[in-house]
Amino acid sequence: MSTLLPASWINTFVVFFESYLAALDNPQAASGRVGVWISGFFGSGKSHFLKILSYLLENKRVSNAGESRHAIDFF
Repeated sequence: MSTLLPASWINTFVVFFESYLAALDNPQAASGRVGVWISGFFGSGKSHFLKILSYLLENKRVSNAGESRHAIDFF
């Protein structure tokens, strides 16, 4: 990931995933407190980023040309 993102963004992802995992461990405590805001210019890829992130977090099994893998396996 460090080759794809600026170093300053890595810490943001670490904080996000720590909060996300804590919410999974204790959803009652996180209710109404966990949220994200994705900002950027028109056409900057906000929707695409969120869609890919949702695939990774859900880790769905995806099939293509007879091959089946979990979303995380593409990375």
